[in-house]
Amino acid sequence: MPAKPATRADDSVDDSATDSAVVEETPDVHFSDADLRTIDSFDAAVALATQTFGDVLDAAEEIGTGFTKLENKDRLVDVPFLILSFSMSEGDFRDDEGFLQQFVSVRIVTRSGEKYFFTDGGTGIYRQLEDLSVRSGRTGGILVQNGLRRSEYTWVDDKGHDQPGVTHYLNV
Repeated sequence: MPAKPATRADDSVDDSATDSAVVEETPDVHFSDADLRTIDSFDAAVALATQTFGDVLDAAEEIGTGFTKLENKDRLVDVPFLILSFSMSEGDFRDDEGFLQQFVSVRIVTRSGEKYFFTDGGTGIYRQLEDLSVRSGRTGGILVQNGLRRSEYTWVDDKGHDQPGVTHYLNV
């Protein structure tokens, strides 16, 4: 059966997988019970793997894209970056009207060369990129010269308590 091209999370096709791709079987390595009993630490496991395979591969370098998850959007406040690509998706949660909430997945590269991905489902970045995509048909190649802007506000929860809120926007 011909190989099917791999599909990424953003539904784009990985062109490196083709119908003519040949998958070589790798040998199945079994460690002896005696070898496994000698493992008493992380470093001992690394040493055994290195002895067996010749080295230890870093999964992030071998499997990943080189983009790391941006844990805090404040890191991009006033930091110039290029939106390499973005895609809109439906989330797992429903809004007050029962519709699945939407979010955007964004891959960016900062002027200093840092590569990040992040998601946003709020009224800031998500809405700005949704509008841009509808108007221009673009889903990438967008320079954000002034980075992000942070907006702080207070909202009232269903028990009447004030809660702090933050929304990030493309600083344009």
